[in-house]
Amino acid sequence: MSTLLSIFVTLVSLGTIVGCFLLLMWCRNDKMGVEEGQPMGHAFDGIEELNNPLPKWWTYMFLFMIVIG
Repeated sequence: MSTLLSIFVTLVSLGTIVGCFLLLMWCRNDKMGVEEGQPMGHAFDGIEELNNPLPKWWTYMFLFMIVIG
């Protein structure tokens, strides 16, 4: 593999990892203006969407995968 291609692959990989981290940080904050656990106003087949944060285990798993990457 040429040096230019190696640099390109490295930059794309690091950019993706940084992008995943920034996405996780952005999703941690509640920007909907709805109280936690309250309905969001969406319903489908009788199932109502509630405003709940990501589970902590999911957040930690995501961070662990970013570190492994």
